[in-house]
Amino acid sequence: MSFDIWLDCFKEGDKDFFPTTILEKVFAPSHVGDDGTYWLLQFPDGVSCRVRIANEPMTAGFAINRPSGNGLYDAIYEIMSRTQTVLSWSFGGAAVANPSVIPHLPPEMIQSVGVPTVVHSGDDIIKAIEAS
Repeated sequence: MSFDIWLDCFKEGDKDFFPTTILEKVFAPSHVGDDGTYWLLQFPDGVSCRVRIANEPMTAGFAINRPSGNGLYDAIYEIMSRTQTVLSWSFGGAAVANPSVIPHLPPEMIQSVGVPTVVHSGDDIIKAIEAS
């Protein structure tokens, strides 16, 4: 199945930002190239994906089309645990690493995707996506 995921940062219902260096550090072992708009990630199982990340010092998040690869969701969880972000996916559903993020989400997001599942690992993210 082809789908998209988005990781977005919020504070008090509005978009917020965090340092892009967090993404650089977490994705470094898998980052094999970029074109200024997308970072190409390749994982030990040979699967790759493209992450749309702005080339700026601060970011509000990123998007991935056709997310896959052993290690991708572990990396996403690590980013989520270091930032005030929510992960959502194109067919409805969302996840947070820290429940303190939920009150910061826009009310219309909660209405659209429901209250996010609290996850504690990359495997939990996969389970939350599969349960949607």
